[in-house]
This record gives sequence, structure tokens and C-alpha cells, in this order.
Amino acid sequence: MDFIAPMLVLITGALTIGSIWRTAIVNRRQRENARAWVDLQSKLIDKFGAAEEMLRYLESDAGRRLLDGQQTASASPHARVLDSIHMGLLVLMGGIGLLAASGTTDPQVHEVMRVLGMVATVLGVGFLASAGISWALLRSWGQIRREGHEGNTESAV
Repeated sequence: MDFIAPMLVLITGALTIGSIWRTAIVNRRQRENARAWVDLQSKLIDKFGAAEEMLRYLESDAGRRLLDGQQTASASPHARVLDSIHMGLLVLMGGIGLLAASGTTDPQVHEVMRVLGMVATVLGVGFLASAGISWALLRSWGQIRREGHEGNTESAV
């Protein structure tokens, strides 16, 4: 039974490192996409001689598709809420792991691990509460719809 607490700490640590790595990769990809979008806008501005020409292009079907493509490239509300849930669960489990492991250490380390475990647990609960509030607000604003609600076939996560 003494192996459970260290096992929880190892698993939680691995999941946390994986989450940080995933977040870094996603942020890098989003930064590259934003940079490419800015480059495209700069090239478009340079290509058109007058503002009227650019407005005509943006009002055309090709221009609308270009603008719609940028809007759909941003993170969906579902993804943002799921990211909050993901991070909340990881931090919460990390806090619980630290609290569980704190009982197996010497008294000086016990207090530090207990405090860190409590802070991580509260942060995890905060992330989960934030995800719940975000979900409720997005639904009330019509950004997320309930499955089968009002004839809508969109699925709600």
C-alpha cells in the first residue's frame, strides 16, 4: 500500500509534463498560423493598388472564403472548455497526488508537500469551475448548442 502515493506522484508528474509539452506545441502552431495570416494580409495589401480594389476582392466569393477560413482557424468554444477541463483535472490530480504522498515523507517535507497539494487541489477545482462557468455562458450566448435542441444536430462535446 506504500507504493500507491509515489505511483500517483509519478503518473501525475508524467501527465503534467505531457500537458505542458502539448500546450507548447499547440501554442507554437497557433503562433505560426497567425504569422502566416499576417504575411498573407501584408502581401494582399501590397498587391492591391487602391483600397477600393481590395474591398471589391474581399466582397467577392474568394475574399469571403479567405475571411471565413481565418475565422474557423481560431479555437472553437468546445476546444477552449475542454482545455480548461483537461488542465483542471491534471492539476487536481496532481494536488491529490501530493496530498497522498505527503504522508509518506519525513515531517519537514510533509508540510511543504501538504501545502503544495492543497494549492494544486484548489487550482484544479478553480479550472474546473471556470470550465463550467464558461460552458454555461457560451450556451447562454448561443455559441454552444445542446444536442437535438430546437432541431439542431450539432453535438455538445
